[in-house]
Amino acid sequence: MYNFDFHTLEPAEFERLVADLVTARESAAKQTNFVVITQNGGPDRGVDFRLNNGKIIGQAKRIKNEKDLFKILEKEVSRVKALMPERYILIVSITLSFQQRDKITELFSPFIREDSDLLDRSNLNNLLEKHKDVLLKHNKLWLSNTHILQEIISEAINKALTSLSEKNTIAELQEISRVGEYFVSTSHFPEGMNALRKKGFLIITGDPGMGKTTLARALCHYFMEEGGYRKLFYHHGINPPLYMPDVKEKSIFFLDDFLGSNIYDKARIENIGFFEQFIDKLYVDGHLLIVTTREYIYQQEKKANPRFRQLDTFKHVISLKGYSREEKLQILKRPPLLMTCKFNNSSLFIQQFLFFYLKFFLR
Repeated sequence: MYNFDFHTLEPAEFERLVADLVTARESAAKQTNFVVITQNGGPDRGVDFRLNNGKIIGQAKRIKNEKDLFKILEKEVSRVKALMPERYILIVSITLSFQQRDKITELFSPFIREDSDLLDRSNLNNLLEKHKDVLLKHNKLWLSNTHILQEIISEAINKALTSLSEKNTIAELQEISRVGEYFVSTSHFPEGMNALRKKGFLIITGDPGMGKTTLARALCHYFMEEGGYRKLFYHHGINPPLYMPDVKEKSIFFLDDFLGSNIYDKARIENIGFFEQFIDKLYVDGHLLIVTTREYIYQQEKKANPRFRQLDTFKHVISLKGYSREEKLQILKRPPLLMTCKFNNSSLFIQQFLFFYLKFFLR
């Protein structure tokens, strides 16, 4: 929780901060989005900002000495009564006790209509946590605070990652939409469906080229078409952003090669406990999580992090032994398996075809 001391701000700066926070709060409540600061410090005749065409007025009082609180406020009562607003919002820079809040509300009766229209230091800090965009505008508050500075930088990076992830998701959705052109339904497909229905989480592992991503795409396609899942969140590669977007619709989270594509990818999921919480949160909210990784990398991760073994119950291995001879033949017969490969010359094309043939049938 933030704990800013607003006395670092000049009176005019405090008034602008308060006006911005009240604007953000009222706009979020769909009451109004119109705030005007009437004075840049100095005499204000009881008004620092107006809302709703002057029907609502507010004052910001930066009070250093708590003993002066009621002396200062008593001078404002007659001004407020002369203005006769429909509603009066009062903001003070210190923390108020319950007794002080009751006394101030009575003092400005009937203009302070709700407890939320009397804001103190704690209330302002809470509003700053909710409205980070306002905090960013008033950098005098946080530039000297290393913790807040790190938090703001991290949030900016996360927003950039989220934007990048959204672009990747759009491209992946196009691949998922055409997966039926080359996917061959093998025994792995119903097994994957059943695992996701029961547990909401599936780890698909196997050697390179065994069809991990293709199976994951086919499962995504099935649950989006038949299972009522409306959204997809996709990430490829190491360091998946383990964040939970604010989504009410049932969604699928697809992390492809989430432990990296080779042993030289050093970054791993360091906090397995956090990853487990991420899985639990998805399951409770009714989402699905599908991840793919290479089996040998998964085994290396288990050696480095013993707690990773807890994920074994969600694992499904794709291996050559898992394909029947008929399934192998059907896979090789599908034209896109070969047509989607890019070859520089016919000789390389033949070599690759023979490689696939021998790999599938002679093992």
